[in-house]
This record gives sequence, structure tokens and C-alpha cells, in this order.
Amino acid sequence: MKYPVMVVVFVLALAGSAWAQGGKPSTLSELAKYKGADRERILYEGAKKEGKLLWYTSLVPHKHIAKVFQAKYPGVAVDVYRAAGNTLATRLLEERRAKRYLADAIESTQPPRAIWCFGRRTGNL
Repeated sequence: MKYPVMVVVFVLALAGSAWAQGGKPSTLSELAKYKGADRERILYEGAKKEGKLLWYTSLVPHKHIAKVFQAKYPGVAVDVYRAAGNTLATRLLEERRAKRYLADAIESTQPPRAIWCFGRRTGNL
């Protein structure tokens, strides 16, 4: 008798999981957790509607990377703000204090990441 009960519980658990993933995400937090096969397409469509993204980076080949991105995703322009890692960290902290969240993507080296983590612990990020 225990075996059929376990099977029913297992099937219900799978059905609940499948149902949760079945719908398309309607909020940003749902999209962040969404793992459907069409996630990239959904992100791309949203980016095309917005028209551009702002990328903060400390990478030297930023122009080439932006060009490759725009070739892969036509219709999405990439605005790049390139600066040294510590300058990026300062800018992000200032934007956070002003409650202005401008960057869509952030890439940096290890030291600013440490500042980022410190800012999160202290409530500044």
C-alpha cells in the first residue's frame, strides 16, 4: 500500500513543477527564475522593444564585444560606459544612492566586485 501512495505523491510533485514552468513569465522576478527553452527569445523580444541596453564595463575590447552582440541580436543597440573598475564601482554606488538604476549589464574586475559585495552587506547596494 505504501508504494502506490509514494507513486501518487511523486506524480503530483512532478505535475506541480511542470505546471509552475508551463506559464510564460509575466514579471521580472519570474523571468529571472524562468528556465524554459524560449527564455533567450523572450529576453531578446523584450530588448528589441526597449531598443538598447547600457553596458558598464572595464574590458578593453568593449567595442568589438558590443559589435558582435549587435550582430547576433539585431535591433538592440549597445551603449557602452567603459571605465576602470574602481570608477565603475564608484559610479554604481552613487547611482544606487540616487535610486537611479541605469546599467542593464555590468562587468568588472575583482576589486570592484569586492566593493560591490561590501556595499550589499552595508546596505549601500
